[in-house]
Amino acid sequence: MMVQKYIQRILTACFSSKKDSKGRGRLYETEKNFKDVLKESDVVISGVPSKGYKVPVEDLSNNTVFLNVSSHENVDKEELFQKKKGITYVPKVGKVTVAMLQRNLIRLYNGYHKKE
Repeated sequence: MMVQKYIQRILTACFSSKKDSKGRGRLYETEKNFKDVLKESDVVISGVPSKGYKVPVEDLSNNTVFLNVSSHENVDKEELFQKKKGITYVPKVGKVTVAMLQRNLIRLYNGYHKKE
């Protein structure tokens, strides 16, 4: 349960439409809850390393791209295809893709905490 709350806190961060002096998107905190963020997202990347964690399908919108970078399936695939239309599901990605996602997450984190 602790991991789920931590992941939900990370995922409720949203990008602002403003750019910094180098043209990069800036990250800001939001008051939106996890369900609202999922409903607004066009792309969902899930990488929770737990068999018990599943992204709630009812909170995803139609035409969402769902990328699973965990070694465990973080969504009920059958329910996803039955309940949602136009879903693009990527069940697994390679180690290089995971490394690049982690690198970009660190860049986002550092950019958020950098004072300008």
